[in-house]
Amino acid sequence: MREFQGSLKNQMSPMVVLGVIHVILSPYLMPFMKYLDVKNACGGMVCEQVMKAPSWPVEQGEYIIGNQASPVAISTLGNDELPEIISKELGIDNFAIVGKTHTENIGIEKIIKNTITNPYIRSLIICGKGIKEHMPGQSLLSLFHKGINHEKRIIGSEGKRPF
Repeated sequence: MREFQGSLKNQMSPMVVLGVIHVILSPYLMPFMKYLDVKNACGGMVCEQVMKAPSWPVEQGEYIIGNQASPVAISTLGNDELPEIISKELGIDNFAIVGKTHTENIGIEKIIKNTITNPYIRSLIICGKGIKEHMPGQSLLSLFHKGINHEKRIIGSEGKRPF
């Protein structure tokens, strides 16, 4: 990992890792489960959920697909060159998806849809430099830790339009 960080430092400065979100653990992501094709299958007294695997990724965007069975997704925030650098340094077998996130609304919505519809993704690495007025990294962390309010606004987000 140090070699990877050193290599990135040489190419992209400053490199900031804001955090790692363990996707499966956040209760605030449960409302987004409506994007999955989940149906109740009941037989007798036993009911279980049956999930139809959607084509993945479900949202179009500017990203690089790696190993779809990897537990790792990576957001490089506003850094346009970093996804390509990370994919070359890590190798495509070591992540499911890597891409940029410019905004705290549509960008985060795409991350959520693409991470919760891949049953293997368990962690989202947030790195790179965000766009100041949108604050997508800070907004992602606020969404994970605090959720949304009754107006569907991300609680604690410092972005312009965190809806």
